[in-house]
Amino acid sequence: MKKVILIIIALGTFVSKGQERDCSNTKIYNLVFQEMQLYKKKAVEIKVGYKPSKFIIESIDKMNIFDTKEMEQFNNLPKDMDYLSCSKFKRQIELILSDDLIKENGSYNSYKFSKVISLSDSKKCILMYTVAKNRKYEGGKAIGGEILYIYDYHKGKWSLSDKKIVVMY
Repeated sequence: MKKVILIIIALGTFVSKGQERDCSNTKIYNLVFQEMQLYKKKAVEIKVGYKPSKFIIESIDKMNIFDTKEMEQFNNLPKDMDYLSCSKFKRQIELILSDDLIKENGSYNSYKFSKVISLSDSKKCILMYTVAKNRKYEGGKAIGGEILYIYDYHKGKWSLSDKKIVVMY
């Protein structure tokens, strides 16, 4: 009987550990949110983990921001990662969200963030895409843009090293 209980505990521990996510990259999102002052300004909609379009990737390549090796890493986009499975990160986003920013006409801003793209052990980046949306109207012109945030790891701390506007709509 003791062996059965021990096996059940071991299997339960194994299964729960297997479902844990590496949430270390969420620190970079926190830095972007601070840079954008989203904790103060708030937002109606935030999505995390979108894949940049081929057009955006080509635009960044033409900007000559990264050397050849870094651009190669940029093109190797990370595999799917459900950052919202990281409970601390999910709470951070919940602190930002507020429907109070929806205007009377139904318009609001939507923010989408790419996955964290690792260029090296000490350099990572995130793309932020913003667009004006409307809950009462579908279609029309898009107003927004895409910004690239680049972070370097120096002296045990991540910090913003560059911010580039990739495209405006």
